[in-house]
Amino acid sequence: LTMRSRMLYLVLGRHGKAPQKPEGGSIDALVPGAVGEIYQAAKSQLFGELLRAYIQLPNSFLSHSNKVRTKYSGQALLIGAFDVQSDIEGAIHPPTNQEDLQHYQSLDFIHTVEDPRLGMGTVEPCNLNVYKAQGAGACLNYALQHPEAAEHEGVPIEPLTSLRARTSSAVRDNLTTLIEGRKDLGVLISHATLIEHPVLALINSGRQTPITDINDIGGAFDMGEFAVLRVEQTDGGDYLANLERKGQKYDVHF
Repeated sequence: LTMRSRMLYLVLGRHGKAPQKPEGGSIDALVPGAVGEIYQAAKSQLFGELLRAYIQLPNSFLSHSNKVRTKYSGQALLIGAFDVQSDIEGAIHPPTNQEDLQHYQSLDFIHTVEDPRLGMGTVEPCNLNVYKAQGAGACLNYALQHPEAAEHEGVPIEPLTSLRARTSSAVRDNLTTLIEGRKDLGVLISHATLIEHPVLALINSGRQTPITDINDIGGAFDMGEFAVLRVEQTDGGDYLANLERKGQKYDVHF
């Protein structure tokens, strides 16, 4: 008997569009339409592929931060990826806002975990003044070029060494869940200036020189954006992996 190769998927994303605070950062909610945007993106990018790979909703899981906007975004992504139909007669399908997600009772059976490693620590991961004036990319590049820095323009920040360790450990644990055969698809939703670090670590694993400018991989994540890590377990038990973001594929080595 020969083993059939097995496909595993880990989707890493930033929460959908949220109302913005005047001082920078997001209010913990999704704007009307954000759920629909994530649903449509997931359906167009993943539905056909997951169908061909015989991957079904019950064999997936969701990890999110302690903010409901990350949980709702992950649920919208799962509904789109599997084109789940509403369980409630007369309910709106596809979903367009966070309230519509209540009509999908099948989500209650998805293993869903709040993971503090995907959220903000005791110190912000970036200087919100810089974030507001120059965007997330400026914060990310400062961290990449000063990995030990505990402040940015006089404002305390969580150093990259800490950010990378905690976010990457969350990804490693989710990958272990997939590889050990317990699930076939994982969705991991975090925040700006956080989600980019495990994505960079995955991309850097297949490179000789680490990336020091976030613009080299398409800039900071937009709200609602996600990247897809595909892992093929070959007949011989080896793993071939690549990460796709904005149509670009990067080799990933375990």
